Amino acid sequence: MLHELGHALEISHPEIMSRTRRFLQARTVGQQPRRLSQDYPHLGYHDDEYYLPDLWFNDYCGKLYRGGATEILSMGLERLVREPIEFVREDPEYAGLILGIIEL
Repeated sequence: MLHELGHALEISHPEIMSRTRRFLQARTVGQQPRRLSQDYPHLGYHDDEYYLPDLWFNDYCGKLYRGGATEILSMGLERLVREPIEFVREDPEYAGLILGIIEL
C-alpha cells in the first residue's frame, strides 16, 4: 500500500515528479536501458519493461515508464520504512531525497 501511495504522490504533485525524474537521470548518466525480463527471467517481467542500472538496492528502482513516472519514491518509501538505518547508511543520497520529499 505504501508503494502505491508513492506512485499517487508522484503523479499528483509535479514538484515530486520533477525531483524523482532528476534523481533518476542524475544517477544513471551514460547507462543504457536494460530489460528486466532478461536480467531477472524468473520474476515474470514483460519484454517491454526496462530499467536503468545503478547501485540501487533493487534494480526495479531504475524502472522506466513511458509517461515519465518512476519507482524512485515508491521503492524509497518502502526501504525507509523497512530498513531505515541501512538505507541511510548505504545510500544517503537516495535516503535524503526521500526524506526531503516527505518534508514537502
